[in-house]
Amino acid sequence: MSELFETAIIEKRNVLNEIRASNLTLQELRFFSIYLSKINPRDENTRSVKFPFADFKKIMDFGKLNIQQLKNSADSILGKKVFIPLESGGFEGIVLFDKCKVDKNSNGEWFVEISASNAAMPLMFDFKERYFRYELWNALRLKSPNQIRMYEILKQYENLGKREISVKDLRELLGISDTEYSSRTGWSDFKKGVLDSCQKALKEITDISYTYERGKTGTGGKWLTIIFHISKNVPVNTQMTLFESEIA
Repeated sequence: MSELFETAIIEKRNVLNEIRASNLTLQELRFFSIYLSKINPRDENTRSVKFPFADFKKIMDFGKLNIQQLKNSADSILGKKVFIPLESGGFEGIVLFDKCKVDKNSNGEWFVEISASNAAMPLMFDFKERYFRYELWNALRLKSPNQIRMYEILKQYENLGKREISVKDLRELLGISDTEYSSRTGWSDFKKGVLDSCQKALKEITDISYTYERGKTGTGGKWLTIIFHISKNVPVNTQMTLFESEIA
């Protein structure tokens, strides 16, 4: 039986939320959120999390599994890095996980065990300030990496009710490459495919919603920053766990 519940809480450091996440798939972002909901950030002994085989399969959206597919998944997860911006303008690259074990327990049941790397420990454990919380169900039914990241980017600022961010920084936080939305209609496509699409998804599915407006402008009225206005929301869809919902 799944140990995931809609009331599971994620506590995430602000600095970890400022990651440039260009290499995380939808399934891996869900997995990371679920991992954070299962650890106790005030107890480093919880750094290793065991997922029942059926849960891991569902999280990663796998069909029939074989050992090579599991090795490929483990290789991808263990290769995930985050780049933390530094005040100097530089950055620090950190590998999130350094151990993945697939084995049977004493009852003969298969499990997948994931452990945070030593370098990532300060990002996930023993923090006392500059963090935010949300219930796991908010992330489980969002259907794209952009939607999950937009939710977290704005949830961090919910208490302030407002966040102004440069278009460049937003693209990096969402993991959008320089070549995406770069055509003549790039801005209108970005507005429709990212800003408006995420706005609709968060309103329908999560506990926050937002409106946005143009902030600072450049030549020809080009949007340089976006001002988001964030408010509490009662979602259209009911709260569900990953295992009760239909994942697209």
